[in-house]
Amino acid sequence: MIIDIPNENDFFESGLSMLNLAWTAVASFYIDLEYSELDELDEGDNAEQAYWQAAQHPISVALALAQQGIELLLKGRIAKVSPFLLLTGGPRDWPAGCNEKNTPFADFRTIEAHELVRIHDTAAFERVSESFKVQFENLRRLRNLIFHGVDKRLKFTAEDVFRTVLEAIDCLYEPRSWIRIRRNYLENSPKSVVYSYPSVELILISEALHLIRILKPSETKKYLGFDKKRRRYICHSCALECSDAGIEPKIAILDPNTADSAKLYCFICDKHYPVLREKCKEPGCRGNVLDAEGGVCLTCYK
Repeated sequence: MIIDIPNENDFFESGLSMLNLAWTAVASFYIDLEYSELDELDEGDNAEQAYWQAAQHPISVALALAQQGIELLLKGRIAKVSPFLLLTGGPRDWPAGCNEKNTPFADFRTIEAHELVRIHDTAAFERVSESFKVQFENLRRLRNLIFHGVDKRLKFTAEDVFRTVLEAIDCLYEPRSWIRIRRNYLENSPKSVVYSYPSVELILISEALHLIRILKPSETKKYLGFDKKRRRYICHSCALECSDAGIEPKIAILDPNTADSAKLYCFICDKHYPVLREKCKEPGCRGNVLDAEGGVCLTCYK
């Protein structure tokens, strides 16, 4: 009998963990750069260029780790139909004595990475897009180069990892769910057990501000449900979380986007907040969106 048979959630959990590890690795570079002494260095832009050049190897490893996470998400979607679709070979390839004793699923040979998309699209209810197939194959080849060879022509950016993770979540898991996934990962990380600061919300806000700056408007809308072309306001709830960090969390937008709209939506909180549509009394501020409870202006935050 085959025992310890994994289900889709087992693969999803492992896949999401790897995507989070890849994300954490590249997000840390932005945090280090933000608190660096770069502005004090004579080299200026050259120093920043040297910084990202030094980060090439860990970024490439993060990208390879993200690819591994994607493969696990694909396996999870296949396992949702049947985990036995992941096994390969005939009975002669099965573990010796498996017909005489209970044998763990993990002892059986499973399909290769290059077979995953074909098997997925044959068995799953919804096939992956052609663009995803191209991306997956490119990433698979890059992963093999990173782990099994050396090609000095390869150049990667942190943005490559961010986009890879967000596209994987959008295609294989649940659209616009990354913030929720990221929060759950951070709340259950080893650091959360022994540290109380920085808070999970502060990390999410910091990462979100980097994403808004890096991603195109079409990408923030697709992956985060946030239209960066619209006027942005400070989320009062998020501002309280990062009040000691000197961060201005302009990550909320009016929803609906009308002149008399009385609600703000924050994609970090994933909540709508009531606001007052009154002119700010601060000299020089043209804001007219105030927090409903404290009356603070969500444009100048005074």
